[in-house]
Amino acid sequence: AALGANLLGKFGDFTLRSTFRALLERETNESTTAEGTGLVTPGVSSLSNLQNRLSSSTLEEIRSTGEIGSVGADYQGKYIVDGLVRRDGSSLFGPEERYKIYHRFSGAYRMSQESWWPFAAINEFKLRASQGTAGGRPDFEDQYETLEFVDGGGLRKNTLGNKFLKPEQAKETELGVDMIVKERYSVQLSYAKNRVTDQLVQVPLAGLYGYTSQWQNAGTVEGNTVEATFEAQVIRNKNVSWRLGLVADRSRNKITEFKR
Repeated sequence: AALGANLLGKFGDFTLRSTFRALLERETNESTTAEGTGLVTPGVSSLSNLQNRLSSSTLEEIRSTGEIGSVGADYQGKYIVDGLVRRDGSSLFGPEERYKIYHRFSGAYRMSQESWWPFAAINEFKLRASQGTAGGRPDFEDQYETLEFVDGGGLRKNTLGNKFLKPEQAKETELGVDMIVKERYSVQLSYAKNRVTDQLVQVPLAGLYGYTSQWQNAGTVEGNTVEATFEAQVIRNKNVSWRLGLVADRSRNKITEFKR
């Protein structure tokens, strides 16, 4: 379920806009599986006719909420700013870390809209910058103690629960230039630097814990990406249109922290 409101207003050369949204998610997954081998009576397709049977079942219930607010403004279509804040809550987070706040800020300057712009062939020239955060949710079972059945009966400890488990958090800063030449050729150049903290890692545990492993926020990865996009309207007339595009990018990432 989602509820939202959008507001838009003009005040002279200023255009202001804002958005507010609330989200409510409920998800239930129920699964039962049964399989086996060795028919006692050939041709009878029944689970009770199998010599060796194996069955399993799962039940998952996930609840999440989100509140989002954003505000944007531009002046004469040349100076553009935008900001967003989001608060996420999820049952997938540990009991001690139920909520997380993310943000995004961005700005752009359309230099080609200035009266002093000297290059008539360059129809659009825009400088832009942004910074934002986002998160990755843990899987359903990551925060709980898990046990497994063993042959001959009984239970064996598997994964130790973690009530302080948090979502991963990625922070990215991007700088870029957008350009259109003669309304037929466009170029986009972008550089992004990112840092992902609190990465979800399944960490092996010492034997004294009685469990083999535990999901923890134990890693940090840093990296950067360079991307270039070129697009050209090679042929454009009433009968034929041919657009050519080329994209090149390079990404580098490195683990800079790992807690054990």
